[in-house]
Amino acid sequence: MSIAAKGSAEPGNRAPWHERRAIDARFPVRCWRGNIHGFPLHWHELVEACLVESGSLAVFVDGRRIVLSAGEMVLIGPQRIHGYEGLGETRATTMLQFSLDEVSLPAGHVSDDPSISSVYSGLRILRPSPGAPANRKSATDSNPAHRIVSCVRDISREFTDLQPGYRSAVRARLLDLTVILLRAEDDAELTHETHRGAADIRRHETLERVFSYVQEHAEEPISLDDAAAAASMSRSHFSRFFHRETGRTFQQYLARLRVSRAEQMLYQTDLTIQEIALRSGFGASSTFNRLFRRYTGRNPRSCRRG
Repeated sequence: MSIAAKGSAEPGNRAPWHERRAIDARFPVRCWRGNIHGFPLHWHELVEACLVESGSLAVFVDGRRIVLSAGEMVLIGPQRIHGYEGLGETRATTMLQFSLDEVSLPAGHVSDDPSISSVYSGLRILRPSPGAPANRKSATDSNPAHRIVSCVRDISREFTDLQPGYRSAVRARLLDLTVILLRAEDDAELTHETHRGAADIRRHETLERVFSYVQEHAEEPISLDDAAAAASMSRSHFSRFFHRETGRTFQQYLARLRVSRAEQMLYQTDLTIQEIALRSGFGASSTFNRLFRRYTGRNPRSCRRG
């Protein structure tokens, strides 16, 4: 999957911080497979699962950097700041996004069952063991982490095959996933981090101000001082704050975001590479080409439609 495959901004729009892609309210579930080159930090109102099928992938969630290998997965709750960075040549993944309303009964009444919101809050890291204990029927039957991975792959197959009743089948597997999570809170292979106090919310709001500023001024030069002013912090305080909260420097984030925006335009428009470089906020084509290769491993011309 390219960055353009996940992002939905129209050509030339500002790259999103708060991802607001339209989703069918009657069936608020998305699932797709592909190769991830990377996707910048963002947040949305959906639960997101990322299962690495081959290769390895770095996942950034609320300032943490988590490296996943084949067969491992993260489950990220709503409103969590997250992004991805591919490692090596092959990063095949299965991605799943869904609204909490899809895992509540009756549908759309998640507030009636606080355990549902709790089980999908925060961050879960799944690192399934290679197999099941010898006295169990199978890894799928006995191991919660394996069963969760199986649910995600089943959902992916339903979206690929689109057989009659696939939406009902997807909803059934999402309910299975929810029950597994509810009954496996203490499983060693399902790390669950949920704490989010008032200080966490304030930090999130500060970051949102910064990224809103970046979004509004994406085509213009943006300095560290500009970002610090948006956060109402001194330059040095902001630098420490941003690195602590996101796991990267502001300059690294800005470069990655602009490369992501450029990649969308390369796939979706017929603008020249020089025009795309300027619209993405790069002052010179040489800087754009160098950073594009650094973050994607490819030349911009290779992203052009055939």
